[in-house]
Amino acid sequence: MDARSVLLMMGLVLGAVATSAEPPAPAATVDPLDGLETLGYQPIVVVSGTVRLAGSTTLQQAAALWAEGFAGVHPDVVVAIDSVGSDAGWKALLAGAADAALLSRPVAELDRTVFAEAAGAANRKLVVVPVAFERLVWIVHAANPIAELRWSPHTGVIVPAAAPLRVHATELGSGTRWHLDRLLTGTTAVPIDVQEHATIKDLAAAVAADRDGLGLIGDNDGTWP
Repeated sequence: MDARSVLLMMGLVLGAVATSAEPPAPAATVDPLDGLETLGYQPIVVVSGTVRLAGSTTLQQAAALWAEGFAGVHPDVVVAIDSVGSDAGWKALLAGAADAALLSRPVAELDRTVFAEAAGAANRKLVVVPVAFERLVWIVHAANPIAELRWSPHTGVIVPAAAPLRVHATELGSGTRWHLDRLLTGTTAVPIDVQEHATIKDLAAAVAADRDGLGLIGDNDGTWP
């Protein structure tokens, strides 16, 4: 659900708590978001220091907004954001170089086991908080006749024999690349030649110039001409 649906649910709950013996007043049309600023969080204890976030470039803008909001509540806290990719953020968390890892991929059971071993006597606990959802879309060259891609959980994407594809992707370590690899191969480890690009913009430009190009990007970036 989006933020607005959450706020609507909160409004319904709060409205159900207040009761009155007086006859109900005529219903009025009220925006459930009106007066939202009065619901501001007030900390019991104001903290100081540095909070280190590292990881997904996809979550960079969201993390910046979180940092801004956190500074409004705890002005003596400095939030450092290092957008180095999902895998690099995870490694920073394991090494104790980050307080939170920004990941654009799921946290597997193996990740949890590795974290528990790395934490050791450091008395650290892994807490996973889903913060957003993104739709990933396939892109192809404008002249490519392919309208859909079939997929099998065992073999991954089934490429039509009459229309060979050349895969373009972000570099290893990014969350989008993690999903691409699994969509391509399914559960079978099949080596696939992938041309890597540093940014989503570079990837999209490469597909636009490649008659057989195929790429996977976020829906927000999928509105190229």
